[in-house]
Amino acid sequence: MAQVEPGLFELGTDGPKEILVGVDDTTTSLRAGAYAAGLARRQGASVTAVYVAPVSSLGAATPGGADLAVARRQASGQIADDMRRRAEEAARDLGIPITFIATEGDPYTELRR
Repeated sequence: MAQVEPGLFELGTDGPKEILVGVDDTTTSLRAGAYAAGLARRQGASVTAVYVAPVSSLGAATPGGADLAVARRQASGQIADDMRRRAEEAARDLGIPITFIATEGDPYTELRR
C-alpha cells in the first residue's frame, strides 16, 4: 500500500460543476434546493434553480376566468419574487453562485429546456 505524505491530498473534484434543481415553494422542492446548495458548496459547483409557474388555459374560457387567470399569474409572480430573494440570500450565506430562473409552462419541458 502506498504511503501518503502528511499534508498532501488531491485537489479538485470529479463531481458536478453545475446543478439544476426545480423548485416550486413546496417543502419537498425546498429540501431539494437545500440539498443542491449543500452539494454545490462541497463540490465547488454552481446552482441553477428553476421555478415553473403552471399555465391554466381552461380557466380563461369560463365566466370570470380571465380575472382568475390574472390573479393566478400575480400569485405566481409573488412566489417567484420570494423564491428569488431566498436564492440570493442562500448564495450570499453559502458563498456559492445561484442562478434563479422563473418561467411558465410545463415543468418537465421547461426543466429540459
